Amino acid sequence: MFFLSFQTIYAQNITSKRVFEVTDSIVLSIIQNKELFQYFSVTENSYYEYKTNINSNKIKKSPLLNKKTLKRNTTEIWVQYYFNYPKIEGVRGWHWITLNNKLEFITSNINFSFVPFFLIKNQPSYFISKKEALEKGIKYIEEIGTEIKTPRLYYYTSHYYNQYTESLNIRDYGYYYYLDNVQEKRIERIYIDAVTGNFFRKETILLPEPLIQIEK
Repeated sequence: MFFLSFQTIYAQNITSKRVFEVTDSIVLSIIQNKELFQYFSVTENSYYEYKTNINSNKIKKSPLLNKKTLKRNTTEIWVQYYFNYPKIEGVRGWHWITLNNKLEFITSNINFSFVPFFLIKNQPSYFISKKEALEKGIKYIEEIGTEIKTPRLYYYTSHYYNQYTESLNIRDYGYYYYLDNVQEKRIERIYIDAVTGNFFRKETILLPEPLIQIEK
């Protein structure tokens, strides 16, 4: 009985070091590129959930970073990984890795498609240049405003076309350049596919009305 009790208590003592060893190995197994892994970091949003009492169903959350040992009644662990590739401005993204209290992987949908396939394969970038994006985007501007800003690379997160598979058969349809045509009361934003250079979409952003100061 003492042996079983000791095993149960020991199993509940989860260290953050062990958690990160497990989640790091999961991320590495997905991107399959050790050099690229240096551009991932665990964010302060990471947390774990635990029962307030072993006989209770009430769940609380606690920050994961700067914790050596998690509470014994831990139920789930949520680790957020942020990716930022400094050599190409705008190539960034984040994703959650979720574990149970046995440190088993329970994330239902893995999507690291914000990591371009050419980086994983150590190949040159096949994104078009900002200059090319500007030349293509200007064609879709209806009326030139006060300023056309330099295109910025952007990952359009509502379009998860390139899903990771076991064979890493990925197509990069998630990255776009957007350029802003600034007008008096609105911004006309044009999106250009960063790979093909094709027009993607256009949106209008209304600018706030300037505050009118009343003289007393």
